Amino acid sequence: MKLEIKNLSTNALKSLDLEISKPGIYGIIGRNGVGKSTFFTAISDELKYSGEITVKDSLFSGRVSYVPSLSIFDENLKAQDYIKELKGIELENALKYMPKFHTDRFFTKPIKKYSLGMKEILAFIYTISIEADVLIIDELMNGLDHNMRNKAYEILKDLSQTRIILLTSHILEEMEKNCNQVYFLSKNGFSEVTNFENAKQLILETEVFL
Repeated sequence: MKLEIKNLSTNALKSLDLEISKPGIYGIIGRNGVGKSTFFTAISDELKYSGEITVKDSLFSGRVSYVPSLSIFDENLKAQDYIKELKGIELENALKYMPKFHTDRFFTKPIKKYSLGMKEILAFIYTISIEADVLIIDELMNGLDHNMRNKAYEILKDLSQTRIILLTSHILEEMEKNCNQVYFLSKNGFSEVTNFENAKQLILETEVFL
């Protein structure tokens, strides 16, 4: 599987190129407001753009799974209401992942009663349950404790054998440990992060966040 992005442009982004040649976990970091979420929204085909986004040798017709914001969930509904909307293998996937995060504690309660971490678990499970070639995990684990994040990364590593996973997180050390490659997004496009100590210093000096 291969993800090719050529001359991607939107109102907020100009002429982005990125090529990911095989399945794996790929981190994206960049300054707040640089356009990470816009980039993800374009990839998921929910935003008008020019340029080309192609998934080659796809398993699922180039499908992308992305929850752009926790606010998309109706807080008067329950997590189980969203899970029930899944069908077939996607529902089976969700039912398989739910016990790993002890969702029986809260999935039957209205979402308005959820903590940040609970909402992130819902979004994470929903995203990874979709049968898609590209999974986008956009800061969906920052509110989880260390044990829960480890479980999430274990699942992502398993899925990354056959999927391309694009990941953002505020915890750079975990990205260094778990990502096949991390890219830095700036107004000049993407560049590979090869020195994480320098990246940490850059974050400190210029308020760069994942």
